[in-house]
Amino acid sequence: MNLKRIILGILATSGMALGLVGNNQASANKQLKSAPVSIRGTWYHFYGKYYGTRAHMNKMVIGKHSLTEYSNGHTYYYKGSKFGVDQYRETIRYNGYKKHYYYFHHLVTFGDTPAYAPAHMKVAGKYRHVLLESPQQGPTPIYTRFKPSKVYQISGHYLGSYFY
Repeated sequence: MNLKRIILGILATSGMALGLVGNNQASANKQLKSAPVSIRGTWYHFYGKYYGTRAHMNKMVIGKHSLTEYSNGHTYYYKGSKFGVDQYRETIRYNGYKKHYYYFHHLVTFGDTPAYAPAHMKVAGKYRHVLLESPQQGPTPIYTRFKPSKVYQISGHYLGSYFY
């Protein structure tokens, strides 16, 4: 009887250990075949002098299967195997706004690149469709459809991740 309890205890302990170690969540990212219509188009952001470089305009052109970025006199093309769309959902609270979940999209398949999310925020006195970078360290750049003459950015923080 005592041996039976020991074997049962070992099996129960090992079963719980395997259950805790095993991955029981779905994948964090969802692969998309093309860039969503809500983030396609031409987007602008003005970087001020305090970013360590001269003040310059950053322009992104997001197509169905490509991304072209014009930044500080350089042009970067991402298409083919360098372009892929991973989507994930984050709950974020930006200063001045309530908490909200945003669908962020990684567009470049290599390196530590930011993700972008479409949003509707007040910029330059009007509510506009904007493109937000994923919050990292410091304020988040706000990309607009018009060419801004000053820096637009917002601060926020993550409240939690949601998986598919």
